[in-house]
Amino acid sequence: MNVELNIERTLSGSVSPDANVVFDNIKLQTGNISYNSTTGVITFNQTGSYIVNWAVVTETTLSDVGVVFALSSSAGDFIRGDSVQKTGEVTGFGIIHVATSGETLSLVNATTDNIIYSSVVPIKASLMLFQETESVTGPTGATGVTGATGVTGVTGVTGARGATGTTGATGATAPCI
Repeated sequence: MNVELNIERTLSGSVSPDANVVFDNIKLQTGNISYNSTTGVITFNQTGSYIVNWAVVTETTLSDVGVVFALSSSAGDFIRGDSVQKTGEVTGFGIIHVATSGETLSLVNATTDNIIYSSVVPIKASLMLFQETESVTGPTGATGVTGATGVTGVTGVTGARGATGTTGATGATAPCI
């Protein structure tokens, strides 16, 4: 079964430094994955590789470095997306490799100050992920039955005659009787 998750934040407000973006609207959730809408934590319940895309629309921040969000996993992944603009859309994407069932992922404010979500758009943040399907080559099947022998083909044209070889040595003379 495919694993897919599409979540959105529609609520206004702000996100503190090092805090998770909390999405309030689950648009799609299929497969062996869970999302906690209180903490903003995604839990992978099966191993595999997951492709993640996200966007956050901001209104302002007091941060000197602009706006930085990052995918942060319990396995140590920290995939940043940033913008020097304090107002606008910040996007990012990455591939998360889950080696152990139960690993988690969240989108965090990696800026040194609060970030205020945009008040002019209905969707303040969104995140979409799906599991990359890996194809595995199966075992080689049994060899099939040998087919019937085909009809003998037409005899080909006789080739050119080769050069005459050298004459051999004369043999011994036979005794007289």
